[in-house]
Amino acid sequence: MGKWFDQAREIERLRAEVVRQREAIERLLVQMNKAGMRPEKDPYAVTTQERALAMQGRQVEAIKAYRVRTGADLVTAKKAIDSVP
Repeated sequence: MGKWFDQAREIERLRAEVVRQREAIERLLVQMNKAGMRPEKDPYAVTTQERALAMQGRQVEAIKAYRVRTGADLVTAKKAIDSVP
């Protein structure tokens, strides 16, 4: 039973680390934009299909497709789809 708790604790630690890293990436992208540096053209790597859904006004479907493909959380997926011009 103790081993299970150790594994659960490690999973939670890793999840917290992923959130921390995503937030750091977002802060860096904002700083790069303020400095006039342009990150890669599409930092979220939105696919053509997801882009088409977003451009058709089907954001919910685009976000869902992005999440299924990448495993991203809802906030990150929404930011990715909202970044589509």
